[in-house]
Amino acid sequence: MAGFFIKNQRIRYIICLFCAFLFLIDAGIAAYHAGVELNIFKGPTACSDNGGTGQTLEEMRAAIMNAPLVTCAQAMIYVLGLSMAAWNMLAALASLCLVSFLLFKSRKEI
Repeated sequence: MAGFFIKNQRIRYIICLFCAFLFLIDAGIAAYHAGVELNIFKGPTACSDNGGTGQTLEEMRAAIMNAPLVTCAQAMIYVLGLSMAAWNMLAALASLCLVSFLLFKSRKEI
């Protein structure tokens, strides 16, 4: 919204380009997270269940006490059949399309 107050077309174009880049990165991270939730990709070991075997009782107790409450591979909520990571990906892609349209539209004015 603040971009409408920028009068310089070149600066507005650069800001839109930067926003498009950020939306692309956001969509990629969200797609990776949704893939981890769907077991398409292996998640990071810091928040995924590694299923270690052959541990002593003390090692298992320490692993349980230090384990995160919810793993990255488990979606907290599904809305209309999609996890929040999937909705984030769709929102980022929609925003990317909007910014790309604005870039295309402003390209003729530069």
